[in-house]
Amino acid sequence: MTKKEQKLVEITRRFSYKLNVGNYESRDFFCAQKAECLESEADEMSQRLHDFCRRQVIKDVTAYLREKQQQQQSNAYDLAKRGSIMAKQLDNEHVEQANGAYENEQ
Repeated sequence: MTKKEQKLVEITRRFSYKLNVGNYESRDFFCAQKAECLESEADEMSQRLHDFCRRQVIKDVTAYLREKQQQQQSNAYDLAKRGSIMAKQLDNEHVEQANGAYENEQ
């Protein structure tokens, strides 16, 4: 059968991934792609579409995890910074209390 005589087929491939993010929550990542090709090229095209969808989903999952990690690091930094500020405030209060107690003794 020549290429002109071969019929065209439409192929659709999908790939999805469910990521458990804890506390009974999950994130769903999904990609779907379709193409039209000659019937004789369908197997190869199907694999290429699957690979494409899989790469896209993995890229999105990786970006999400990177963003989540940066957010957690930022939150940890903010907590440490607030803790440091609170410690300084407590130290200042203790110094003032100690000064007040010393002045009362005099």
